[in-house]
Amino acid sequence: MAHSGTAREALLAELLGDVAALLDRVDAQSQQMKCVSTALQQSIQGSGNTIAAIHAEVTAISTQAQVKAVAHVVRETYSLQQLGIQVQREAMVEVARTVVAQELANETQRVAATLRQLLRQAQTPWRLWLTHAATAALSAALTEVLCAAPWR
Repeated sequence: MAHSGTAREALLAELLGDVAALLDRVDAQSQQMKCVSTALQQSIQGSGNTIAAIHAEVTAISTQAQVKAVAHVVRETYSLQQLGIQVQREAMVEVARTVVAQELANETQRVAATLRQLLRQAQTPWRLWLTHAATAALSAALTEVLCAAPWR
């Protein structure tokens, strides 16, 4: 049994050596874990700074894009407004021409009819004098009849 005691002691000694080696490795891993943790924290802080910078840049770009979009909308709206005004102006001119043409056509026809009548009268001025002459002759004849009447 002495032999089993020494074997046991040898196994325990070897086990203790393995445990010591394992503890040394755990301590080494612990140091590495601390280094990794520190590096990770620094990386997180750097990422936070980078994210803040990217956020600021994206905000600036989106603000600039918004300003450009609003300016574009304003230009297009003004252009469409001018086009609408031009189309409306042309429509109003056309309507005014139509109304004036209709009104002038009626008035022009009336004036033309009056002028035709005056032209006919100017071409035959004796008709107007013929009526006056007939009236004067009839008046003279009636006066003669009345003056030479037998009842006197």
